[in-house]
Amino acid sequence: YLREHNGDEFPFLQGLASAGPSTREKLTCFVGHRFLKNIEKSLRFNLIHLFEPYGITLRWSGYDLGAKGIFDDIISGIKSADLCFFDNLGTLNRPNVYIEIGIAHVLAKPMLVSEYLGPRSKGRRKIADTGSVPSDLQGLLRIQYRSYEDLCRQLYFGLPVFLEQYRLL
Repeated sequence: YLREHNGDEFPFLQGLASAGPSTREKLTCFVGHRFLKNIEKSLRFNLIHLFEPYGITLRWSGYDLGAKGIFDDIISGIKSADLCFFDNLGTLNRPNVYIEIGIAHVLAKPMLVSEYLGPRSKGRRKIADTGSVPSDLQGLLRIQYRSYEDLCRQLYFGLPVFLEQYRLL
């Protein structure tokens, strides 16, 4: 079972890593998202299960935004990554993820940008503090999703194509 940002679980079939040792070098994926406990707990859990079968290690951006050198740490993390994943859930008036996307874009890093659209059904609220992707970034490859189940499904089927496209497999 994987997790929604509200703590609900959903069933999911996961690819399994090969039984033998991998001859491929491990890849590193820099992950940028809003640091809210419910997002951290669910999104990170889901991404680990989706990326691990491809030998991809995830690296999170810094926690303490007041720490000295945090921006340099983020730039270093993006520079050293083979690819990046960014999520905009909960980012209204919190542009950090968009700044990280800009850095990755300038560094020409292959990246997946997920854009939360909110649920379709009436009566269920979109998370109020989620902004839309800025117009300057609209041309980037985006994965638009309405739930983590939707996002995970798209990643499950799209990740192999993305990795092949950027010759990361």
